[in-house]
Amino acid sequence: MQKAFLRQPTGIGWKVQGKRRFWLAAWFGPAVLTLLGAVLYFDQFPSRLDLF
Repeated sequence: MQKAFLRQPTGIGWKVQGKRRFWLAAWFGPAVLTLLGAVLYFDQFPSRLDLF
């Protein structure tokens, strides 16, 4: 009985096929945009960059 209960479809699942680029953009997009923003900011205001 338990096996039959566990195999019932719930309607909740991962439908990732064909949407891989959206997943990659969602994962890596914020990091890339943050780095790009930092590069552009310190390119415009190099006196604010203090590495040491």
